[in-house]
Amino acid sequence: MWIRSQDKKRLINTSNLYVFGTCLKSSDVDFALGNYKSEERALEVLDIIQSRIIKGATFDYINNSKRTTKEFVFQMPEE
Repeated sequence: MWIRSQDKKRLINTSNLYVFGTCLKSSDVDFALGNYKSEERALEVLDIIQSRIIKGATFDYINNSKRTTKEFVFQMPEE
């Protein structure tokens, strides 16, 4: 899944996310994707990402008989 970091400076494709204290991290990179006021809030954001994964990371639509497929990019929420 594509995720844009909270500071909007990084865009990564990851499949491994975890909460480390108040941070949400990916095992693919060496930085936090988002920092939150509590571990509970970080877990809430992880739950939101899980919900998005269940819905699917790609979607398509038809406009003027042309089918277009796009991939969803999750934007890490601000605090």
